[in-house]
Amino acid sequence: AMGGARTLLPDVTMCADAYSAAEGADAVVLVTEWELFKSVNFRRLHALMRRPVLMDGRNMYDGREMREIGFTYAGVGVAGEAAREDITQLLGAAHAGDPCDAIAQLAAD
Repeated sequence: AMGGARTLLPDVTMCADAYSAAEGADAVVLVTEWELFKSVNFRRLHALMRRPVLMDGRNMYDGREMREIGFTYAGVGVAGEAAREDITQLLGAAHAGDPCDAIAQLAAD
């Protein structure tokens, strides 16, 4: 699949695994429910990242567990005080509670 993707997306860096993709990253945005991403070692992933932010677009992970590891975590579409606190921490009060704003801000940085 990556061979075809390289042809279609020549300006996108392709990585062999989640760890090489996350190395030095400011954020990881999960947009698929592939089994591969259910078995990630999140402590290792956290240690590789420059800024450990995890935006879970599929709500595949336990937010409490991700926060305990040290991620700033937001499950897209997840309401609740913990999610609002994470977004507020990430972006400040002006964007509290809106994960889409968080993604846009991270992309702009």
